[in-house]
Amino acid sequence: MSILVDPPSGWAYGFPKAWDKERHPNLHEWLVENGYPREMLGNGLSVRLLYDMSDIPQPVVPPPPDRPQPVGIVDRLLADGGELCVEAANAIQSLRAEVRTQRQEIAALREERRSLLGADAPPTWRNERADGGWIA
Repeated sequence: MSILVDPPSGWAYGFPKAWDKERHPNLHEWLVENGYPREMLGNGLSVRLLYDMSDIPQPVVPPPPDRPQPVGIVDRLLADGGELCVEAANAIQSLRAEVRTQRQEIAALREERRSLLGADAPPTWRNERADGGWIA
């Protein structure tokens, strides 16, 4: 099995390269033989090792059993695919519309506050910027 070795800044020295551990048991010596500077080895050298997984047999995954009976609301929505999906979609749309309306109301209140106090008024909330935006 071949192992690709990628030392720090190895791209500058032609790495990653395949390392045959059986022919060259000492990794540090092999790195120097392949052009990696000895002074970069140091005591705490961390090397990325990339293994070739094609030699390793992959486990056989059995086919999934028949779909189990629905358990929760999400499973019921997926299994039904009819009325429950339509009801859920309508509920989501109405919630989105409500949030959109509330955001518009907040923006209108901010504009009104700015017009009353002036553009240089300090922000109302700690996470509100002076220009009316929000700090994430």
